[in-house]
Amino acid sequence: MGSTYSFMDVTASLSGPTGEIDLGYGSASSEEGITVAMGGPKNTMTIGADGEVMHSLHADKSGTVTVNLLKTSPTNKKLSLAYNAQSQSSGTWGNNVIVIRNTSLSDETYRIVLKTKIAINNWDGRNDSLPPILDAALDGSGLKMQIVDNQDMTIGIWVFPETDISSVSLELIAAIRQGYLTVKAAGVWGGSIEIPSVETPSEGNRFFGFDMDNEYISGFDAGSWGTLL
Repeated sequence: MGSTYSFMDVTASLSGPTGEIDLGYGSASSEEGITVAMGGPKNTMTIGADGEVMHSLHADKSGTVTVNLLKTSPTNKKLSLAYNAQSQSSGTWGNNVIVIRNTSLSDETYRIVLKTKIAINNWDGRNDSLPPILDAALDGSGLKMQIVDNQDMTIGIWVFPETDISSVSLELIAAIRQGYLTVKAAGVWGGSIEIPSVETPSEGNRFFGFDMDNEYISGFDAGSWGTLL
């Protein structure tokens, strides 16, 4: 089952090697919009050596995006040209990012979300490659993020203010809470989003932990308990 959004309520853009296309450009009809239908989890059934049936559930991150446009929409020609250009090379074929944006989202937050979505699409799945992705996406936002692998198919998200949490955009914080900036592999559950209870770097903004002292965790007199963002 998919989710459908009218271009009267949202904007949507397709970014790829052949440029960026505003999918709802000039739309003035509620009939024009975009539908996103995610692929469901796949259940594989096998027969074990003892004759018992075993089920294996695999997460599926595939999906289908359908753009509904009137025949008179100028976007039809742009999409046709992009299709023809990308079909000429396997290196450019399908390397696109579609971002649906609530029209009330500010340009600054939208750019951060867009940069994160592009980075997620190019992520190689390794934990050690996450920090530069997050640093690049959040550059200038007043925040830093760290994704914590809990080693049980779940992750935690740590958020650190660069100056003071009160100076960070509430809109950006809302986007983080809604998962727009969460980088994770398919099938992994995004857990709680935490911030050090002491949120001013001049006083300390690291989590408390034993036998560790780095930019995220420290001991007594410097580390603090985590609290939900």
